Amino acid sequence: MNTVLPQPASRQALAVLRSPDQRSTWIVILAASLEAPLPCIDARLRDVQAAVPLIAARLHDETWHAGPLPSATVMAGEPLESEALLARFDLSTEAPLRVFVGAGGRRIVLAGHHAAFDGRALAMLLGAILGGDLPPPAPPLTAPSMPARASGWRTARRLASPASRVAPSSNRPARDVFVVRPVQFSGSGVTARIAAACAAAAGARNRALGHPWRRVAISLGIGGSGGVGNVATYRRVELPATEPVAPAVDVALRSAPDPYELVTPPRLGRALSPLMGAFSDSFLVSNLGRVALPAVRSVEFYPVARGRSAVAVGAVGVSRGDASLSLRARDLSPDDAAELLDSVVRRLEA
Repeated sequence: MNTVLPQPASRQALAVLRSPDQRSTWIVILAASLEAPLPCIDARLRDVQAAVPLIAARLHDETWHAGPLPSATVMAGEPLESEALLARFDLSTEAPLRVFVGAGGRRIVLAGHHAAFDGRALAMLLGAILGGDLPPPAPPLTAPSMPARASGWRTARRLASPASRVAPSSNRPARDVFVVRPVQFSGSGVTARIAAACAAAAGARNRALGHPWRRVAISLGIGGSGGVGNVATYRRVELPATEPVAPAVDVALRSAPDPYELVTPPRLGRALSPLMGAFSDSFLVSNLGRVALPAVRSVEFYPVARGRSAVAVGAVGVSRGDASLSLRARDLSPDDAAELLDSVVRRLEA
């Protein structure tokens, strides 16, 4: 994606826009608590739009076109509780970025459609909104290739042996649930340790509820670093629940990115939606690391929760400041989501 619009949607964007996963809203969220109320938010958004027109674009015929910049939504309470936050985007009439300001100007939440932005892109946008450097747009990635035989074998294996699902709550919520905990990360292998703790906590939950936990599949989201856009890449780990997770994740993170998800023909996605259960992973883990954000006390990252389990875990920290581990779930009650995240944190601290 460059600064000139119109611009065709990238392959990453098309994989999202045509996805058979009809339940996901494909909304990535970054939330921050500020040291002081944020003034002149709309003026700052206009400055960012001049550098990255995508934040105000509209999508027509799978091409981004220039569009008017919407104002930030200002509210009295917590933006994460707003019903508008998770409303499905209509990208033909709405910009792919929503900005919410609440709690007397001390809370700011960015909600971006994943066809346009990944988590690191939202962090760069937030830094610019808060007075930092204006970021460049990101160039599109070139999809890695995969031999047809290897791709067919992996597809057949996923159909024959689907990953175990994190057991849903009996009282499922009407909207996604967000839970966050402060954490202290040190040393190496943070993403691998988070993934291992998530697998152990989810396995304990499933066993306690009498749900199977036999095969674990973990999607590892890796945010782009070259500018604002959706240039995230993914690694995938799949193994029996009895095998150690952390070493497999370490190996995956050192490997080449997985090929992009299937870009289906425009009208075929809905027809393939019944197969999504077989292709779904147990959960997703995305670690943004520490990000430079001026005047921010703490930050929270909520990746897209999708697939059959619809559980996503995000890690992020502020440079020279606090770090957080968050959990976003579609089919867990607030109490169950909090209990699962607390179980993950206990295992990280052990």
